[in-house]
Amino acid sequence: MNKPDPTPPPSTTREDRRALPRFFIVLAVSTLAGGVLGWLLADATPQTLPQLLQSWALVFSEQVAPWLMVPFVTLLPLCALLLYRRAKSAALLWDGEDEDAYQRIDRMMSVVLIISSIQILAVTFLFSASLSAGQSSITARAHTTAMVLFFLIAGMAECTLLQQRTVNLMKYLMPEKHGSVFDPHFKERWMEGCDEAEQALIGQCAVKAFQATSLVCPVLWLLTTLSAVLLQTGLLPVLIVTLLWGVNQGVYLYWCLQFNRLSRQG
Repeated sequence: MNKPDPTPPPSTTREDRRALPRFFIVLAVSTLAGGVLGWLLADATPQTLPQLLQSWALVFSEQVAPWLMVPFVTLLPLCALLLYRRAKSAALLWDGEDEDAYQRIDRMMSVVLIISSIQILAVTFLFSASLSAGQSSITARAHTTAMVLFFLIAGMAECTLLQQRTVNLMKYLMPEKHGSVFDPHFKERWMEGCDEAEQALIGQCAVKAFQATSLVCPVLWLLTTLSAVLLQTGLLPVLIVTLLWGVNQGVYLYWCLQFNRLSRQG
């Protein structure tokens, strides 16, 4: 009877080699994060933890957040602009038939939109974080407040222009698409130009977003409830999370009822 060969197949070995660097990166980052957090909380007690976290938040608000906005309004849009220019150059050379070339262009445009979304989320969060120290700090740091307000406006303008250019490039590749980013009804106009397969894909993506939100909201509710008990953060964070959770579930259930009614009516 022949014994099985203990040597793994080449495909398994290649998969291990590809997964090993990512495993070590995750392990290193987790170890570093755990070490830093343990060092920061070494002298913390249940009585001093709220004051410690409040002091960290104050340092982040006054010294870190305003300057952290700088790369998000300079380096990040620059990377997106360079990628957009590559996509535009490839689109102008596209013969209308090469499907692989079109897929590459579509991926680049999608990455541009992802970068712009990350930028606007980061800029708005950092703007709010910079003002979270309170009205007295805002008044005392008038120059810093003016700077973060300028960064907020600049970041939003950059995101809007990048999205507008990218959407126009999509319309160049797909003339059946309609709508302007500056139009309040842009999403409706864009959906009108999508065929059934594209609308089904958008629906699947919306379902994934709904599932992710339905998973995150209970976790956030638990964290905000614990912080209200242990850190005295108050009712407002819990209320905001509950409202978002309710809107998410309420809109979903409303449209389920509407579509069920329409389906019964044929």
